Parts: sequence; structure tokens; C-alpha cells
Amino acid sequence: MGTARRIIDKRRKKVKQPPRSSSHQNRSNKPAMSEATSEKEDPKIPPRQFFQHTNVYNCMVDESAPVETQLEQLKARYIALAHNIGQFFDEEEFLTSHTPDEWARTMPAYWPKEFHYAWYCAGAFSHNWAYKSLSDMKWTKAQKKQLVASLDGYIVQEDFDSIISRLSHRDCSGFPDRLATAFLMKRVIKEFFQHPFWYVEVLLEGREISGDAEWQGVSPYGVVLEDLFAQFQTVNIQYARIWRSLTTRLCNQKDRPADYEKNLRARRWARCRSLAQQLLVDNVFKHLLKPTTDLAARENLLARELGQISDIAANMHSQNPCLRYHTLHDLSPRFDRASGTMKAYTHVEVEAAEWQDRWEGGQGIDTSLDGRRPLLIEHPYVFRVGNLYGVEEEEMAICPAPAILEDPEASENKDH
Repeated sequence: MGTARRIIDKRRKKVKQPPRSSSHQNRSNKPAMSEATSEKEDPKIPPRQFFQHTNVYNCMVDESAPVETQLEQLKARYIALAHNIGQFFDEEEFLTSHTPDEWARTMPAYWPKEFHYAWYCAGAFSHNWAYKSLSDMKWTKAQKKQLVASLDGYIVQEDFDSIISRLSHRDCSGFPDRLATAFLMKRVIKEFFQHPFWYVEVLLEGREISGDAEWQGVSPYGVVLEDLFAQFQTVNIQYARIWRSLTTRLCNQKDRPADYEKNLRARRWARCRSLAQQLLVDNVFKHLLKPTTDLAARENLLARELGQISDIAANMHSQNPCLRYHTLHDLSPRFDRASGTMKAYTHVEVEAAEWQDRWEGGQGIDTSLDGRRPLLIEHPYVFRVGNLYGVEEEEMAICPAPAILEDPEASENKDH
């Protein structure tokens, strides 16, 4: 037990150890065990095989062996667990170290919070600048049709007025800014999250970085890198993801050297401003926004929110797992709370009922909305595939799709 504690303490605390004897050095390099056990097997397992090694993970022993032998086997397994957990702590400390301040909040465990913040950034802009009432939107039939088509995958592809007629009174309130949020999320997922190298450029020495950068989608160098990434995935998807994460880290290195990251990030934020300018003149998006005389403030806020979202996307690309997205084309046509793929976030009383149920020892799943049809999602159902080392065998939910559901009691001739 003491050996395992020393192994973990050594890796987590990084303390300077005093000179050791040769016997102690041998014990630190290889976990101690009885001679009988050490001659038969080596419990030291490479960290990247640790979580796939069922013998160690389940602590299996030879039940037909004498009790003393089983005890030695259990001790050896324990030491192996301690050794590999120490390796895991070592790698986790490197990835989350605050000394270089590189990617302290990007471990996959933080991704739900990070992606939720990206959604919050889009919603914050929409809440401040989009219409609040449907009656304020003086849209022609052609404009409504164009709006529905531009949100394919995020809104049901039906007549816009028919969609509105099936909303509850509460969902009608503020529906325009939810449309604006969905429009922004669709664009940033396409540009920032699905293209890991969209911003990469070769920065020549002495080149002055200006605040202007024309929006061009994926940069020419980014296209080359993404083509390479696609080819690498056909060779070995595990190594390809490691290559993508390391390339992203090199592009966003904060300390070594500082100038490259500083200049490339400045260029990325400049292109985010260019994207903001493009969005504000988009034929669909601009009609979702209220008239304003402070055009500069609106552009500055949108550029800032896009820049923050691009930072989040770059941070996520610095890890090996990959994000995947299910839109209305992939999701069930009917809401199912237990599936975890959608969340009717506007129904506050449902969330309160679930909290109460969990407080009383239940599962906290309210099924009163099950079976309703989702009419709009503000962002897709987001999940990740691949573990820390890029192995394609793990799937984990990141964020359910926030859905606006139809109200079965809404009148077809509802006056908005």
C-alpha cells in the first residue's frame, strides 16, 4: 500500500526526491512485489493500454491458487493500478497545467460547459439585438420561405406561418431571437467546429498583423491541412486525431514562442470581425434584427462573441476526441426526454418537477412532453467520439439540443 501511495504522490506533487539507494531506485522504476509474482508476470502496463486491460481493471486473480498466491496477485494488481493512475495524473497535469496557461479548461470533461458557453455567446447577442415579438417582423412570404430554408436541419421544413400556429403562447414570446440564435449556431458550428484549421496561415517573419482580414471561409492553408487530416483518418484514425490535436496546440501555443500564437489569434479574431460584418448584411439574418442607429456597437458585440466562440472551438480541437452533431434530420421526430438528445428548456415547470423528483429519490425524468414534435432546435445534439488517445470506441453526450416543441392545444388560426 505504501509503494502505491509513493508512486501517486511522486507524480502528482512533483516533489524533488533525495538521493536513493540502488534498491530503492529499482523499486521506484518497477513496483515492488514478491519474487514469485515478479518471475511470473510484470504488472506494469503502458498507460495507453491501462483502461483496456481487463485483468488489471477488474483485479482478476487465479481463484484455484492458494490464498497466499491470490493475495500476492491482488497486491501486484493494486501496485499496477497505482502506477498507471499515476501516469494518468501525470498526463492530466500536463494538459491542465496553469504554468503555460495553454488549455487549462479544455479536458473533455469540461466540454459540456464549454459548448454551453458558446451557445450562451450566440444567445447573448440575439437577446440584445433581435426582435422580441413576431408581430414586429414584417416579412413577406418569400422571406419566410428563405428563412425556413436557411435553417434546414434546425427548423422543420414547412410553411413558416404553420409552424408559428403550433407554438404555445410562451414559445411565441421571444421566438425571433431564438431563430437568430439558431442561425448563428448553425454558422459557427459549420465554420469553427467542423473545420479545425479554418484560421491557419503561414505568418512570415516581420509580417505586420493588421486588424483587417477578409472572410474567406477556410483559409488556403487550412484546406491543405484538412485534406491531409481526411487522408490520415483513412490510414489510422487514432494517430490522425492526435496529429490534429497537436497541430491545433502548436497553432495556439501561448508561451513558446509567444509571437506566433499572438499574431495568429489576432488574425483569427480579425477574420471573426469580417464574418460578423458578413452576417449583419445577410438577407435572412439582418431581418431578424431590430433597427438600430448604433451599428458599430452591434458589430463590435457580434465580433467579440464570434471571437470567443472561435477560442472555444480551437480549445476543443486541441484534444483528441471529436465532436459530432445530430440535427433534426438525425434526431427522432418525436420528443423523448429519456433519450437525452433533446431538452425542452423553455418549460420551467417541467425542470422544477424533475428536480423535485430527484430530491425525492427518483430518476428526475418528466415524460409529460414525450411524443410532441420538435419544431426548432437552437443547436444540434452534440456528442463526442474517441477517447483521450483517439480510439474510436467511446461516445458521450455533450449537450442535448434545446428544442421548441409543438403545443397540441394551439389553435391553427392563432392570432399572433
